[in-house]
Amino acid sequence: MTVFIIIGLYFVGLLLIGYLSSKKNKNSEDFFVAGRSLNKWTAANTMAATAIGSGTTIGVCTMAYEAGISAGWILIGYSLGFVLIALLIGKKIYRLDALTLTDVVGSHYNETVRNLTTLLVLISYVGIACAQFVALGNIMMVLLGLSYKTSVIVCGIVVIIYTTMGGLSALSLTDSYQLIINLIGVMVLLPLMGFGSTHGFTDIVAALPSSFFSMGSYGVAATLGFFSWIIPQAFLSQELWVRIFACKDEKLAVQSTLIASVGIYLPYAVSVVSVGLIAATLIPGLVGDAVLPTLISRLGNPVIQGILLAGLIAAVMSCADSVLLVSSSNLIHDLWCRALGHKIAPENELKASRLGVVIIGVLGLVLALFAQNIISVMQLMATPFVGSIFPIVLAMFFWKKVTNKGAVITILAALVMFVITGIMKVDILGQDPSFVTVVVCTVVLIISSLLTQDKTKKEA
Repeated sequence: MTVFIIIGLYFVGLLLIGYLSSKKNKNSEDFFVAGRSLNKWTAANTMAATAIGSGTTIGVCTMAYEAGISAGWILIGYSLGFVLIALLIGKKIYRLDALTLTDVVGSHYNETVRNLTTLLVLISYVGIACAQFVALGNIMMVLLGLSYKTSVIVCGIVVIIYTTMGGLSALSLTDSYQLIINLIGVMVLLPLMGFGSTHGFTDIVAALPSSFFSMGSYGVAATLGFFSWIIPQAFLSQELWVRIFACKDEKLAVQSTLIASVGIYLPYAVSVVSVGLIAATLIPGLVGDAVLPTLISRLGNPVIQGILLAGLIAAVMSCADSVLLVSSSNLIHDLWCRALGHKIAPENELKASRLGVVIIGVLGLVLALFAQNIISVMQLMATPFVGSIFPIVLAMFFWKKVTNKGAVITILAALVMFVITGIMKVDILGQDPSFVTVVVCTVVLIISSLLTQDKTKKEA
């Protein structure tokens, strides 16, 4: 009962922040980018909270439980993606005064490339939203004894409601609120209690195979696969780009991104991998993404368990709400208005933006009822998106010879690779499908652009 009360109070806090923040939103720009008013520390906190989602926390903890510290490659890759944004294109994308990643792509390429990017972004982000709801369902199922479907529905409704009410103004506050809870629970209390139960790191080393302490235990092919998926995924993280757009100035945007990546995300990553090792020592034999929730259920009294559970839920919700928000901007701003040509009266912009959150949220929630593996869902849905858009975005900033037709052909190549490697499960040289897709799409973009140099002008 104590755990239920703590989680209930946590949910009430989120909904209250959403309600109070709803009064600040006057138009879609307020809703999606908080009126471009975030200061450095608010921006850094909300960036870090967004990055710390189900994949970072539950997925990587499970991987560390199964294979050891080499699971950390995913977290290192994600952090590198953030650093690349800050150092390579942070100031450039801030100056575009954009709302979405598709706006950035559309500033260089024609409408065909822009619209195809919109579709890929929506497909990928529905998958990410689904993965967050899957994680929330697994957490509540293991720790509170609720059914998986009930857990998904309850958590999904809470996320949808406070995101719909408050937009980014609410998220910047709830993210800071959730980051504090998460860092206290998952980064501080859980490792301390875990190491106390294992009597220190020495006993963990003695209990686990030596391969658990090698960064190469996954092998070269799998590690390349992690990097080829996670670095582009982080680099193209719309939820991060939106927060860059929302900062007060470009210098602050770059500083906030670096603080979030190096100052918050990497230390958190070390804690998550450590918790995976602790769980492998204390409770061997678990299967799937129930590792972290099960460990929490074994440690501490009900009050501590409630705090730890709230921290775990906070890690996932702070990512889920951002995914819903940016996906709504893609749905309404990019697809409905720009691609399909519908006009929304200024007085109805805010209502349409909120409706977009509900649509994406419900779709991700329904899909989550039929999928219970987090990492696989995220990787499968992201493959065509990162495979094509990553080289296309890099090229628009750093290669003057890239063409519109080259970009279109690259996107089509990514979809073909998705069918071959993701659906048909064809093995190509034993490499990870994400790695193969990124390499193929990069080569296709270069060759097709060089062959279409007479078509370099942007066409409306």
